[in-house]
Formats: sequence, structure tokens, C-alpha cells
Amino acid sequence: MRKVKVIGWFTYKDVEELFPALSKIPTLKHKKMYQEAPYDEAHKKAIIKDIIKHNYIICGDTHQSSDHSCVPVCNDGYITLSMRSWGGLMAEAMNIKEKTTQYDYRDFYMCGMGSPFNENIPPRKGE
Repeated sequence: MRKVKVIGWFTYKDVEELFPALSKIPTLKHKKMYQEAPYDEAHKKAIIKDIIKHNYIICGDTHQSSDHSCVPVCNDGYITLSMRSWGGLMAEAMNIKEKTTQYDYRDFYMCGMGSPFNENIPPRKGE
């Protein structure tokens, strides 16, 4: 089994529209990155590692936005989560980073609804 790692961040629109089209091209159809990966412990750890490495703060509503490159793409596929599940992942990353247990999903599932954090999101391709 290959080690799971994050290879990039794309928009929700990319994974919903572009990736299915790319996966139909004969020379690309066997590339797993264009398919949805299972959300398991290995993927969660890889995403958390990348979030901490780059100091990202991404809320659940931003993760699902087609305006921002906030969908993690791993070497074996992309991961899309509900806003609450993403909030839980982000809380776990912040708790690890800050060596605390104070954060939970509610702190990160909707930044537009009064989260105390300023987001630090991956740059869009070409920026």
C-alpha cells in the first residue's frame, strides 16, 4: 500500500466538473487522483499534516466553495467532506498544532457564521 500524501488543493468545482472529464481521457483514466478517495485514518492524517505544514485554516463552508482551492487531492484521489466533518478535521489539526484540546468542529465548520479565526487558505492555481 502506498503512503497517502496531499499533492495539491483544488476547488470544489474542479473535482465536481473537471476531474470526471479528465478521468475519461484514455491516458489519464488510470490516474487515481481524479477519483474520490476513501476518507479513512491514513487520509485524515495526511490532510492534517499538510494543513499544519502550510499553516492553513480552512473552514467547512470554504472547503465546499467553488471559489477557493480548498479540496485536498491526495496521490490516490480527492477528499470532499460535509462542513461539520471538515470542521472536525480542522479542529483536530489545530489541537495537534497548538497542543491543546480546546477546539471542536463548531469552531471551523462555518467561518462565515462568526468563527474566531481568520482563514489562511491554499492559493488558487496561478496565484
